[in-house]
Amino acid sequence: MNVTEFSDPDSALVPPPRSAERASEGWKRPASWNGKWVLLMDDDQTVRHVAAIILESGGYRVLATADGREAVAEYRCMLGEGGAFDAVLLDLSVPGGMGGRDTIRQLLAIDPRVKAVVVSGSTYDPAFERFADFGFCAALAKPYSGEDLLRIVGSAITAPRPRGHVSPLEIPARSGDTMSDNTGP
Repeated sequence: MNVTEFSDPDSALVPPPRSAERASEGWKRPASWNGKWVLLMDDDQTVRHVAAIILESGGYRVLATADGREAVAEYRCMLGEGGAFDAVLLDLSVPGGMGGRDTIRQLLAIDPRVKAVVVSGSTYDPAFERFADFGFCAALAKPYSGEDLLRIVGSAITAPRPRGHVSPLEIPARSGDTMSDNTGP
C-alpha cells in the first residue's frame, strides 16, 4: 500500500497508524484532537505531498493514498474505528489504478454521508462538469492554488450533503466502465 501520513512533527497530536497497524494497536483519536481529517487520493506523489502540506498548514490532518483502492481501505478503517474523514479529495484519473469515479461509488456504498471533492485537470469530463450527479459535493480543477484547495475543502466540510444524494447505483458510468477500469479520459 502506498499510504502517506502527514503531520506536524512538533504537534502533540498523533496521526493514526497505517491500516495494517490500526487493528493490532487499537488506535484511538487523542481526546484533545479538535481538527478535521482529510483523505487525499492522487496518483502523483508530488501533488499528494504539496496538497498535504497546504492542508496541514490550514489545520487539517491528512492521510494520503495513491489510488482509489487504498482510499477505500483507509476510509473503511477509519469508520471501523468509530472515526470519520471530514472531507475526501479524489483524483478523477488514476492511470493503472482506480480513479475518482469508481472510488466515489464505493465510498457512497460504505457511507452515504461522505463529502468528496472531485479533482482533475480534465474539466471537460462529465464527472467534473456535473459533479453532484456523480456523488461529489464539489469540484477542484488542476492546477489549483493553495487558497483554492483550502477554500474548497472548507466548503465541502461545512456544506450539507445534497438533498436526494445520489446512490452508488445511480452514478452514470462511462461506456465500458467497470470497477477495475481506469477512469481517466
